[in-house]
This record gives sequence, structure tokens and C-alpha cells, in this order.
Amino acid sequence: MIRCDGDRSGEGRPPSHPAEESCAGRVQRRTPSAALAVTRLRFPASVVGRRLAGYIETKTLRFDRRRPVEGRSRLSPERESEIFGAVVKLVSEHGYEKVTMQQIAAEARTSTATLYRRWNGKPRLVVESIRHLKPHPLETVDTGSLRGDLLAGVGPMSRTAPADHDLMAGIHNAGRSDDDLAAAVREVIAEPVELAVEAVIDRAIARGEIDPDPPGRRFVHELLLAPVVVRPMIVGELPDEEYLTAYIDAVILPALGVRHDR
Repeated sequence: MIRCDGDRSGEGRPPSHPAEESCAGRVQRRTPSAALAVTRLRFPASVVGRRLAGYIETKTLRFDRRRPVEGRSRLSPERESEIFGAVVKLVSEHGYEKVTMQQIAAEARTSTATLYRRWNGKPRLVVESIRHLKPHPLETVDTGSLRGDLLAGVGPMSRTAPADHDLMAGIHNAGRSDDDLAAAVREVIAEPVELAVEAVIDRAIARGEIDPDPPGRRFVHELLLAPVVVRPMIVGELPDEEYLTAYIDAVILPALGVRHDR
């Protein structure tokens, strides 16, 4: 609608012809609701195609202007940590499948729009939360020796709380029927750990500790996970530090061509 100064009726009047947009010489004021109507009237009534194109273009522009500007929705590291903590708490208590984005938003005191804008959905949000709060030690270790790196990187697994193990087991189980979750686990958790293992091996090669092409290199990543993933299923308990040390000496190092004598 178009409203003109001096129009005391409180209501705008639609022009019967584009020429009437001037309000007969009076100062014209376009109300927000009139923006689309005026734009449509700029096209001759006989040119239906152009009018339709103008309508679509105007609607698109009006929508785009309401889109958030890049960077406005960025969260501080402290705020992200709070959200990650809320996510891990809920998933640990209720399981991945039962937790909703609405519950996460309420627990983290934020909006679902913020969560979707930043993480695009529950799979990515949950997996990034786990990685942030529970990073794998191999990603930061560098002791100066292959055995030292492996012990420092795998040893903390013996101190993994049962609740943390149950959390990861639940995520992996849910990923069997959720392709988005499985892809997020591979990208956010598995691949960085695999790269960390490769970095440990590369440093050992550079130091001359092992041959440039050790025979079991491509199996090491899976071998390192086996005690933590398989042992609880077979024995019913997580490996302790003594078990992991013996496992590294008897399995991992020989696979890389290293003989360790106690």
C-alpha cells in the first residue's frame, strides 16, 4: 500500500495506475507492506512475464536481506564449550537417539536456530562436542621416541571412565543406522586420530627408529583401537595400563618392524 502525507484516514490506498504513485504531487511514503506491491506495479500490466519475474525477484531480494550476515552468528570459544558440555551431558544420560535439538537448546540456554546455523544438525553437533571435550591424546603427544609416543597416546585409554566408553559405544551403534552420524564420526573423530597415528610413525621414520615402509603401517590405527573397542565386548572390562603397555610391546611395535626387549 502507498500512504501520502495528508492522508488522515490511517489507511493507504492502492493506485489504479502506476502514474498515480506520485499521490498527485504530495509527498509519497511507502509503508513496509507496500514494497512488494509497488515493485510489481512498475511493470506494464500487459507484460505478464515481466511482472511475474519482477515479483519473484523482489521476493528473493526481500528474503536475502533477512538472511544473517556472515559472522554475526559466531560463538565465542567459551560459549561453544558451554554448548558442548550440555550436549555431552544429555547424550550421556539419555543416549543419542533420544536427545533432540530442542532439548539441547534448552539445556544450553540457546535457540535451535543458533544450533542449526552453526552445526547444521544433531550429528555434527554431537560429534564435535565429543571431540572437543574428549580429544584423543595421540593428537598432542610427542615424547621423542616411537614407544614413548605410543605409551603416552594409548596409556590414558586405561583411565577412560566407563561412562565415556558407553558414550562412544552408543555413538558408534547409532551410526550404523544413521549415515549422517557415521560420516560425522569418520570426519571429526576417526580421521584426525588416523592422521595423528601417521604423524607418530613419520617422526619415528625421520629419527631412524623404523624403516621408511614398515610392514604393518596400514594396520596400526585399527590395532590401537582394538583393546579399547574389542576387549570390553569379550572380557567385559577396559584394559588397564599394564595390559596396554604389554600390547604395544608385543603387537604394535613388531607390526612396525621394532623388536622391544624388556
